Amino acid sequence: MPIVPIPDLDDKRYADLVREAVASLAVRAPAWTDHNASDPGITLVELFAWLAEMQIYGLNCLTPDHYRTFLRLVGIRPVPAVPATVALTLSSTAGRELLVPRGTRLTAETGGEPLPFETTDDLFLLNNRIVAVISAWGGGFRNVTDANARDALFFPAFGEQPAPGGTLLIAFERMLPAGRAVRLAIDLYEADLPPVGAHRDEPAAAVPPVDLVWEYSTEAGYRRLDLLEDGTTGLTRSGQILFSVPADMTATTSPYLPATVPAPRFPMIRCRLPEEITAVPLPSEGLSACRRAAARQGAGFYEIPPRIDSIRLNTVTARQAVSVVDENLVSSSGADWGNGMPGQVVSLARRPAMEGSLRVRVLTGTDWEEWAERDNLDASGPMDPHFVLDPAGGTILFGDGRNGRVLPEGARVRADYLSGGGAAGNLRPLASWRFDDPLLADLAARNDASASGGRDAEPLAEAIARAPLELREVDRAITSDDFEYLALNTPGLRVARARALPLWEPEAPEDRPVPATVTVVVVPWSFTPRPYPGPRFLRAVCDHLDRHRLVTTRVRVIPPLYAQVTVRTRVSAGEGVHPEELRARVAERLLAFLHPLKGGEDGTGWPFGRGVYRSEIIAAIREVSGVECVLETTLSGDTCTRADGEGNLMIDRDALVYSERHEVDVTARSGRCTVTY
Repeated sequence: MPIVPIPDLDDKRYADLVREAVASLAVRAPAWTDHNASDPGITLVELFAWLAEMQIYGLNCLTPDHYRTFLRLVGIRPVPAVPATVALTLSSTAGRELLVPRGTRLTAETGGEPLPFETTDDLFLLNNRIVAVISAWGGGFRNVTDANARDALFFPAFGEQPAPGGTLLIAFERMLPAGRAVRLAIDLYEADLPPVGAHRDEPAAAVPPVDLVWEYSTEAGYRRLDLLEDGTTGLTRSGQILFSVPADMTATTSPYLPATVPAPRFPMIRCRLPEEITAVPLPSEGLSACRRAAARQGAGFYEIPPRIDSIRLNTVTARQAVSVVDENLVSSSGADWGNGMPGQVVSLARRPAMEGSLRVRVLTGTDWEEWAERDNLDASGPMDPHFVLDPAGGTILFGDGRNGRVLPEGARVRADYLSGGGAAGNLRPLASWRFDDPLLADLAARNDASASGGRDAEPLAEAIARAPLELREVDRAITSDDFEYLALNTPGLRVARARALPLWEPEAPEDRPVPATVTVVVVPWSFTPRPYPGPRFLRAVCDHLDRHRLVTTRVRVIPPLYAQVTVRTRVSAGEGVHPEELRARVAERLLAFLHPLKGGEDGTGWPFGRGVYRSEIIAAIREVSGVECVLETTLSGDTCTRADGEGNLMIDRDALVYSERHEVDVTARSGRCTVTY
């Protein structure tokens, strides 16, 4: 981004200060008439002007360290370099099965400077493959093996509308080795979804919306499989699952497997939904029957049902960084031991160093002592074992005996750290890879997706320009707008809409305000006509708001109340308009207009608590191309709506309207528009 040059805090010089001071004497000291340089008073004016000029000069001489300190005072730091990560699918040309340990190094050949990568987890490489993937729900099932093997195809894990008992089954070609930890990479299709919420550097909510049941095949049926890791958070994000192969796992058959599969029995694992849905807890009293029925109808497993792009064996994550262990550090003069002088600087062999990864140990005598990293040494005492790291320069600064301990004479310094990061690591798919270890020469790596997340270190000038924007970002929930902004930006969730209702609860009478209470209605992003948040979704939003509320404020987070509206209308078609096409266009327009996320006049969602008026429905129908006249229109709603006597429907303040179908009657062109009210 373009950076506006920072002006001097004051550009006055000595002559300007003297001239302004002498000019003010006629007003401030009228009796003082001798303004010559020989006057002792003028000598004092010149002296103070000289001192002031020196202070102004010092104010304008701010070093980068000053700016970093000022930024830290307001809680802002330049963003460090971040390494790119990539999912690599490994294979052995020799058909070997072996453990590829964490920290295995690979090099990406980019045509320019080779980029080092390193695996972040252990992977036991299997000479095996997935032969079938089945998605089953209700009484039906779908063989999605081909979709799993092909690019640009995805499939629903548990059907379009997950229901109790929905199952995802995975069959392997050969038995898995008992006792081994096996990784499965599960990539979700999310290209058409909005980004998840984020607020400053707060961690994303990592609570699965449902407790999935993982099981494995045995001779006696399926038994529970406890996962060692679930990087998908209940199939809500792309990641990996890790499980230990049970000793009693056996090959079995399944009625879902197609007859074309080459062998009748396979070792299998499956993931299924629980038999019951956990609904949003409701108060024991004070809620209307409409609200209780709406909560029962809206309950489900997922806000966005998982859609799987691929499930892969032998896949591990690698990052564009190199681990350095027990490196002996040397000073700028080349010495590998301390000289006892204040402010000693030693250098890392690799740079840049990733912030937060450095571990420094100092040998004095016979004992190694671990020293701690600090942003600066301003608060360090004379004997505090502290140091400061310059990540980009790869240097470590020790104390001077007043701020931080001096590195003792003869002391040796060792360091462990990660080196790497930057946008250069964001490689395209199908890059060229090679393993650095010659013992792994028969292994091949393939990245079907791009490496992502790599970012260069933020320049100080950009951090300075970013500071005013971050300071203006909402961080404390005080007004209704604050609550809505924070709810919409709950880390890790896709919150489509939020409405804060102060001094109100759904159980309380409308004419009785509830003191010190803010009720926030949230709507998740969803493909369904009635997006409904689950209890864990509401809990995550509530926890986020709880961290930012005032201590005297009580916060409640609830789902919206949905009111179903059906339109019955009769329209006449213009000349040359096909009736069936016009009927479909009118119905489509009404479904979009009465939609909780994309309805309303501005297309951003039906307003909370706003009634539905016949006049605006008629206006929306008239906008449809081919409609000559709207002859008759009536509205009907469920028990969550109230008719006002004029054919309009009213709803509660926390309610939204939705529709599922409309009755549209198209008549021939009438030549004259007569509207029935």
